[in-house]
Amino acid sequence: MPVAYDFTRGVLRLTMQGASSPGEVTAMIDAALQDERRPTLRGLLLDARESTTAAKRSSAQIRGLAEEVARRAAEFGGRLALLAKSDVVYGLMRMGEVWVQASGKVQSRVFRDEDEALAWLTPAGDGAHDEKG
Repeated sequence: MPVAYDFTRGVLRLTMQGASSPGEVTAMIDAALQDERRPTLRGLLLDARESTTAAKRSSAQIRGLAEEVARRAAEFGGRLALLAKSDVVYGLMRMGEVWVQASGKVQSRVFRDEDEALAWLTPAGDGAHDEKG
């Protein structure tokens, strides 16, 4: 499956592997937010490290995804961490970060390390616990 999700430490983690379209990404966000097992969320982690199409997204596609994510900010706590492996995807995610933060609804950062991203989304001492979905 090109896009999958789980819940960990109060975070919705969306993982893109192989080829996926922006529509598949937003559809999976919708599915996760409607999942009856969904915990109270404190953040959204978009992991594009294994995506083969993230580096090929147009600026219009990135902006559209940013707007869709911002529209759902209240449902995931308004904190977004983005994970990239390549320099190209990292740069494109920084562009998306600017657009999503322009909404005034989302705090966002781009990372290369998942543990750092999760630590930023779930600061120590906040009572976080693991839940898989």
